[in-house]
Amino acid sequence: MKMNDYLKFFIALFFLLLSMATFGDVPNFNFSFVYKQVDGVEPMGAIPASNDPGISYEYCGDNTVRIRSVDVTSEQELLSAMRVGNPDSLSDGQRGLLAAFRYAQSEEMQNRMRRGTRTTGSVIMYDFNGFDNDPRYSFLREHGTPFWPSSYGGNVQISSGYLNTTNFESRARTLLAHETGHMIDTDSSFASDYNVDPLSGRSNGHSYNETMNPSAALGEGWADFQELLAENGTTDWSGEYLAQVTTSRGQLSVDQLNGPEFFQIEGYVGLLLYRLSRALPNGIDTVYTAFLSIPPRGRTMNMLFRNILNQQPFALQTLIREIDDVTRGKFSNEEMANLLGVDVSRITLASSSSGFQNVPIPGRKPLPEDVPSVIPGRRSSPPESQNIIPGISFSTSTNTDSAAASGSNPNSSDRTLPSTHETGTSASQTQDKILDETTPPEQSQNDFLND
Repeated sequence: MKMNDYLKFFIALFFLLLSMATFGDVPNFNFSFVYKQVDGVEPMGAIPASNDPGISYEYCGDNTVRIRSVDVTSEQELLSAMRVGNPDSLSDGQRGLLAAFRYAQSEEMQNRMRRGTRTTGSVIMYDFNGFDNDPRYSFLREHGTPFWPSSYGGNVQISSGYLNTTNFESRARTLLAHETGHMIDTDSSFASDYNVDPLSGRSNGHSYNETMNPSAALGEGWADFQELLAENGTTDWSGEYLAQVTTSRGQLSVDQLNGPEFFQIEGYVGLLLYRLSRALPNGIDTVYTAFLSIPPRGRTMNMLFRNILNQQPFALQTLIREIDDVTRGKFSNEEMANLLGVDVSRITLASSSSGFQNVPIPGRKPLPEDVPSVIPGRRSSPPESQNIIPGISFSTSTNTDSAAASGSNPNSSDRTLPSTHETGTSASQTQDKILDETTPPEQSQNDFLND
């Protein structure tokens, strides 16, 4: 073996031992649950004094909201706290809270939470108790309120308003998976990137199909990856919802994106992480180790990919194929080499031998057999104005390759394409709170109760 091969072997061994130490025999993760029922809404005024420790008040817009809180440890206690005599009379939103309570205690969730550094966490469940469908109280359901689904520190909060849909079971799983994904991450510093020169032009918030600071896209894409794990690769946002995206260049179809822009969109980052978890040997552990090994501030996709290759030095071909698939082959060989930190000759060799793979990504139709596997018009490099992934220095050449015919030389430099929340605070919350404005695709922000 050459010296480089020995080095690769010992690096891979190090990450294997790290993975075993991280995901080996660890104690169960323990959730505590706090049920908070909206008990009344009054115009803004002085908060009344209360001797009942279970009663608290929140300011919400121009209103004062009375809240009754109860710690619950079982389904029976939760149903009793909801004060509903017959479980059949629960609203869809309340059914969603019950589904989330059950899912939090499932073995699937336990396996996920044990991979993080925490051993305990709290789930706060807001129940709007009959205010769900009343238009007079729509402000309770708007993002940025104290009740919007979010994650902060060792706590996550969910609400019946967000879950008040006939699809409450699936939404409960994806919502809890997303927010607890932030809890596993333990780093909330990326939330400040929502407010630093937002690439979409908005001053706050984020969505699955919108460009944002790349480190924020990676942090949210990680949480979106948890949603895809919970739903076996298909969610209500992973298909056609991502076909149109909001960027600093305006509304674009996905085919108009350049390579780096894909990694500024959380939905595509989440899809790629899920694809890698399925394609790589021991994929889920590999992705978890690669992500959680990145220093918490200034994270980039470069770091993630290089951590993957450090664990699995011989996975280059698979990594290229999955990146190409999700990004529609928009990275040139030179860009891919910079992204992965390898010599461009290795990219060319791995690309030319990868072949055409008819493997669909979630929500994307496989290419027909008669479609050429080589992408016409591959760029050699993006314009300088598109050098927007930190840590990558692209060439400023704007030349494009000529259109490739279906009979293009497979050994050419063109690679083949496999087929296929706002940050904020309230009076009772700290400044590091992450408010998740990932609005369900089939609903608007202010009208997501009318399924």
